[in-house]
Order: sequence, then C-alpha cells, then structure tokens
Amino acid sequence: MESGWIENIFYRLNPEYRHLYEIYNELLVDSLSKNVVWLDIGCGRNEYVADFGHKAKTALGIDVIIDPRTTDAPFLQSDLRDIPLPSSYANLMTLRMVVEHLANIPGDLFEVERLLKPGGKLIILTTNILS
Repeated sequence: MESGWIENIFYRLNPEYRHLYEIYNELLVDSLSKNVVWLDIGCGRNEYVADFGHKAKTALGIDVIIDPRTTDAPFLQSDLRDIPLPSSYANLMTLRMVVEHLANIPGDLFEVERLLKPGGKLIILTTNILS
C-alpha cells in the first residue's frame, strides 16, 4: 500500500487539508531570520537544525540523547530541566513531539519560559490532532 494513502484521502475530501508537519514547517521557516536565536528542544537526530539552521543567527538542537548517526549541526546534550544557557537566551524555541513525553509539564515548561526572551515565540507540535 502506498505511503501517505490516508493523507491522499484527506486531500480528496478537502483540497485545503494540510498535514500537521506542513503547517509546522511553514511556521518554523516563517519564524526564522538572521536575527533569530533558535533552540530546538528534543531535536532527536537534529535534522531540523541541519536543514533550517542556516536561516537563523544561531540554531542549536538540544536533546537528552543524541543518535550517533546525526548531522554535524550544532548540538547540546542536556535535559530540558537543566539547560546550561543564560536566561532570555532565545527568541524562538521549538518542541516537536516532546511535550507528550514530559512527566511534569508545568515544571518542565518553566525552563522553556526561562530561556525564551520576552516577546519570543514558542512553537509546540504534539501527536494530539488539535496541536
């Protein structure tokens, strides 16, 4: 069976349908510029920083575990609750498929709030269909 067959049905039923990753990617790219400091929390293999980091002033992937097959994109191995960066460091932070794994969402997001500059942007993508 062809990959993406469900999306093909959605597209036929509603030509305006967009997959959540299409929307996420568009939001991310539209948020990046040469004056943006971006932290990609829970970056996994750090592919997004590798693909889009050149559009930002600084882009850094952060994850507890790094897959050794990752790219050479900037990476910091750290737990979300103890990221060794100064307060108000980033004006863009992304959490893609991360929030659903957090044990203490209010406490864990406190660190996100600490790192995000006032007026900064936070983009969260979860497995929840309403994300």
